[in-house]
Amino acid sequence: MRLFRCIFSLSLFLFKGTCLLGQPSVIYNQAKEKIVSFLQQYDAQHSWNLKSISLEGNRVTKNYIIMREVPLREGDQISAGYLLGVLEKSRLNLLNTELFLEVIPYVDSVTDTELYLRFLFKERWYIFPLPYFNIIEIGRAHV
Repeated sequence: MRLFRCIFSLSLFLFKGTCLLGQPSVIYNQAKEKIVSFLQQYDAQHSWNLKSISLEGNRVTKNYIIMREVPLREGDQISAGYLLGVLEKSRLNLLNTELFLEVIPYVDSVTDTELYLRFLFKERWYIFPLPYFNIIEIGRAHV
């Protein structure tokens, strides 16, 4: 039974995310703390125009697949009270696709009226089984 628990825990680690119990990583917690401290400078009614969303770290997954799961688009007006919630929702949507091990949203840069967002990804490894065929001659002795 102990071996089963060990294998089950290892499979959770390898296949469901960055840590065993689905807890956010340390890097994500640091990024979230930076966003929260940034948002404390503004009141909840302050809004920005979203100028760009940049995606980094996605080598296999196409940008349009990622942007399907993000409820923000360039040109949207985003209030300070809404920003943290929508970034968390985007992160969870992207993690639920099970294409990524880690998704970290950042506020890249900001002015009084413009906001630039960046998402960093750590993609899963894709392992595809390949069939192996070999021609065997029947009736010949193997030497």
